[in-house]
Amino acid sequence: MGPDPVSGFPAFDGHAALDAQAQGKLDLGLANAFIPGGADHIAGIATLDLAAKGPLDAPSLSGSGKIENGAYENQRYGTRLRDLTVDLAGEGSKLKIVALSATTPGGGKLGGGGDIDFAGNQPVNVTITMSKARMINAPIGTAVTDGNLAFKGALGEHVDLTGTVKIVRAEIRIPDRLPADVEEIPVVEVNASPARAAELAAQDKPPPKSLSIGLDLTVDAPEQVFIRGRGLDAELGGKLKISGTADQPVILGDLNLRRGDFNLLSRRLQFQSGKVSFSGGKEINPLLDFTATSKLTAADVTVTVGGTATKPTIALHSSPELPQDELLAQLLFGKASGALSPFEAVQLAQAAAEVSGVGGGAGTLDKFRKTLGLDRLDIQSGEGSTGPSLSAGRYVTRNVFVGAKQGTDTKSSSATVEIELTPNLKVETDVGADANGKAGINWEWNY
Repeated sequence: MGPDPVSGFPAFDGHAALDAQAQGKLDLGLANAFIPGGADHIAGIATLDLAAKGPLDAPSLSGSGKIENGAYENQRYGTRLRDLTVDLAGEGSKLKIVALSATTPGGGKLGGGGDIDFAGNQPVNVTITMSKARMINAPIGTAVTDGNLAFKGALGEHVDLTGTVKIVRAEIRIPDRLPADVEEIPVVEVNASPARAAELAAQDKPPPKSLSIGLDLTVDAPEQVFIRGRGLDAELGGKLKISGTADQPVILGDLNLRRGDFNLLSRRLQFQSGKVSFSGGKEINPLLDFTATSKLTAADVTVTVGGTATKPTIALHSSPELPQDELLAQLLFGKASGALSPFEAVQLAQAAAEVSGVGGGAGTLDKFRKTLGLDRLDIQSGEGSTGPSLSAGRYVTRNVFVGAKQGTDTKSSSATVEIELTPNLKVETDVGADANGKAGINWEWNY
């Protein structure tokens, strides 16, 4: 008898006779000590009344089991399942998952069923359904999903996770400050005591080999994928393909701009093009490629957002070429840097800090948007006799956006409804407080 290379548990002779019965309650938290990596945690109570007879490699199961008040958490992706309930039944060599259900933060639901066959190489066939389930809630972003997934394969060899995931809503967050570049210095401990040397040797020992789970997933994200931070606020859509393994997923594909703008202090520039690209790699850190332009009296200004989601780069260019402080002064205030007031000079320094990534934390407006549960919330400064205004809104159903706009007086308020007919064609209506309204068809094409 030796350790199993997959689970790390002791391995037994498969032809040995088995006559066992399990009755009572089991704390699932005891299994956390055997889960490699430390990112996954389970909890709950399993009530068992199961019996197994016959050879160990082909047992005959009978009875039932139930998991109640269960929970699962993955610290890497921020996945949290609560109210986990599983009904089990033994039928011959199979342990059937009669029913599986769980909830996620925000009211999402999971369901499923299937079976695990303990004969031979232990075939597994389990399906999972998701309905508005928040499956990712990490510093890099969040994702609420629908989907149908299937686990198929052999527990003793390899299992594949396949299916289609529909993104109901997702947000990719760009940090407001660039992360510090800290070089890790390797440390070698010498003259350690025997006890400390044994501890270091145990740390260097590779963990037990975990079950290999292959990935073959299609991610459909036609809309409501938002990328926000560092002045960037954009909505994207597209399709992604996830392959590789659960330990090292490979994400490929692009999310293309649907609408968006770049906000530098009170100056809003609308993006003409934009794309978020997933190109695989060990780290899930998509590439950014956004461009916004503005025509000024002194020059044409182009703002580009590149780099990665965790370490973006923001650059300003002009034609004809201007120094950065002069370019920012023209962009923000429409005048030369030497003509700025002391207050405007302070704002200019703040804008330069935001562009370089050494500015402060998340903006107050963005915090209000998250608190109110809105998809859009922004302040427009207005031009000429038009005063500043506040606009807000959210998607009420797929392809239907409802918003409101309020100016400095009650007569300037209006309600807006956008209905998307195709990815490039949408109907827009605008009704003011005086009951006057307008409607139109907007056609957009990015190239």
